[in-house]
Amino acid sequence: MTGNVLNLEKILQGRGRRTAFLLPEKEGSAARRISYEELAADVRSYARGCSLLFRAALVSDNPSDRFVGILAERGVESVAAFLGLMEAGFCPSLMEIRAPLPV
Repeated sequence: MTGNVLNLEKILQGRGRRTAFLLPEKEGSAARRISYEELAADVRSYARGCSLLFRAALVSDNPSDRFVGILAERGVESVAAFLGLMEAGFCPSLMEIRAPLPV
């Protein structure tokens, strides 16, 4: 089955310097272009960080330690974090930041 595994790193790096995101101008800053190469570097960083932070929760004897919720606003960082979690072997889920929290 490992022959069918998608290599996210190769997919992103293969697109190189082409534009992945074009961020509009914000007050006081110019528009910013993010290449696939830059996105791949961010994904790699998040994958390493997620592996270190959450790996202990997956091997814990306490099932409640395995639940991790991440709230994030829409943006490049959220996409990189989501893809980084996937690259690290996790199954992330998007959560709406404005959704009411369960009681």
